[in-house]
Amino acid sequence: MKKQLSFLLILSIFCFCVSAAPAEAPLVEPSGFQCYWNDAVWELGPEYEDARWSKNESGLSDQHCYVLLEDGTAEIVDMSWYGCWIPETVDGIPVTAIGLLGISDRLDYPSDLELPAWITRISEDAFRYAAHNLFTEVDPANPYFAIRNGMLLDLRNHTLLSCMNGGSSPLPADLEAIGCRALAGVRFESLSLPDGLKRIGSLAFMYCGSLTAVTIPDSVTEIGQNPFAACNALEEIRISPDHPVYGFRDGILYRKADMQAVSILSAYTGEAYTLPGWIRSVGPYAFCGNQELREVRLHDGITEIPEGAFLECESLADIRFPDSVEFIGPDAFHGCGFTEITLPAGLRELGVMAFSYCGSLEEIRFPAGLSAIHEGAFAGCRSLQSVVVPEGLVSLDDLVFSFCDSLVSVVIPDSVGSIGSIFSYCDTPPTVTANPDSFAARYCADNKIDCVAPGSAE
Repeated sequence: MKKQLSFLLILSIFCFCVSAAPAEAPLVEPSGFQCYWNDAVWELGPEYEDARWSKNESGLSDQHCYVLLEDGTAEIVDMSWYGCWIPETVDGIPVTAIGLLGISDRLDYPSDLELPAWITRISEDAFRYAAHNLFTEVDPANPYFAIRNGMLLDLRNHTLLSCMNGGSSPLPADLEAIGCRALAGVRFESLSLPDGLKRIGSLAFMYCGSLTAVTIPDSVTEIGQNPFAACNALEEIRISPDHPVYGFRDGILYRKADMQAVSILSAYTGEAYTLPGWIRSVGPYAFCGNQELREVRLHDGITEIPEGAFLECESLADIRFPDSVEFIGPDAFHGCGFTEITLPAGLRELGVMAFSYCGSLEEIRFPAGLSAIHEGAFAGCRSLQSVVVPEGLVSLDDLVFSFCDSLVSVVIPDSVGSIGSIFSYCDTPPTVTANPDSFAARYCADNKIDCVAPGSAE
């Protein structure tokens, strides 16, 4: 298991590639060094579609990326490596907030910044992509935030945003919320969350490798994406059977209203695992980081493999999908150990980086009904040699086969009418087989890629 958030590092590399490769116009303006971070903002979602880089005196994009808030102030959502501080203004606009920072897994960002007095709001998701804590001090003039016992706290809503004490201090008794990845990698062993806690953010305890048991009080009514992702020593989640929202059974933390598996503990799965029939859906990152898992069986009725569901399950080599699966989400199988994969008959769409960096993957069998393969779906699958894209597919997005250095042959049918920069960063682009009057053939001609007609000698 990679000790750092290697999948986010890959994501940042992916973001760099998007900015460098021919593609549709990005949501934020590229500019020199910031190209690396530019599309990291693009990854954050539609709420950041108006993000922009600040301008320097020459009118070029500068050091901070921001969005305008309804009150006319700015929220910082990204920083270049040489602009890693929180400015008081950007482009003459007062800065008041820090949003979901697109800085990804950068380890060379400073970790001793002071949170300035003018910041009045920090998103609970602000540090989702940060490799480490950014703020070790808070300006004494800031009445909204404080660092106590090595924990950055929002004093108004009693939210823990990040932790720097390594688990040496107990959580505050008046805590009401734990932010996204706020306690990631902290060396807890057994933990009782305080009564009165209401929300646990996505991936809150990710990579807490020493954590063996946790107690969740009845006051918790909201849990984000698997807060215990890659907590491979975790054996017990203590929760009352009368808890109003969540339950724990057979090693699964689940949401009672829709019987969705929030977290499936690796201590219970063993090498071969069959999802129990009483679970109706699998939540994002539910199996993330499980290092024992080699074989999985999913039952009929599962319609989606969500974001990060099996991310970095490095030993996973065999999964039996039911035909009911229609969508495989972003990073769902990133870094898994497949040598071959048969996708389900009902599959309609493959998400961003769905099977990226499955380095042993040699063969993919697609269903006939697949209509779209999104960005980077098979990026970094360096053992992949040939691919036959199914008839009926409509689009192949950017970077689908990027860094696939062994790829020598791709068959693209007439149905494909949209192709991005699918072979970026391959040592040599593969030969494409396509009908001479097809969109794929024109794409190859425009991009100087070898193309042969079906049945002809290469």
